[in-house]
Amino acid sequence: MIFPRAMAPRLYDHMLTICRDEGFLPGSIRHARNPNFVHGLVLAGRGIHLNEAPATPLTDGLVWRPLEGAALAWQTSVVWVPSRHNRAITAFTEAVSEGLAEGGHHITETGATV
Repeated sequence: MIFPRAMAPRLYDHMLTICRDEGFLPGSIRHARNPNFVHGLVLAGRGIHLNEAPATPLTDGLVWRPLEGAALAWQTSVVWVPSRHNRAITAFTEAVSEGLAEGGHHITETGATV
């Protein structure tokens, strides 16, 4: 199960490419965003769900396991025109950086998050 491609086409394609390159070829793809629906399909033996470690206990019958090998990561970025930099952009940058850090993301030397 994966989110609909229209939500993030490059991430969607990237995730499926990694699956293919690692030898995992899903027989079919279902688009789902509602966690209860996703969990129901997994419990029914109709899917898998790739996600980070859960913050709360999972429904009985579900088990989370880390992937073997190198951890998957993606980068998040924001772009603006330097001449238009202002206090709102500074506040936004600080809030996003703080939120990402609280979520366990790491900011690299270039400002990119991992």
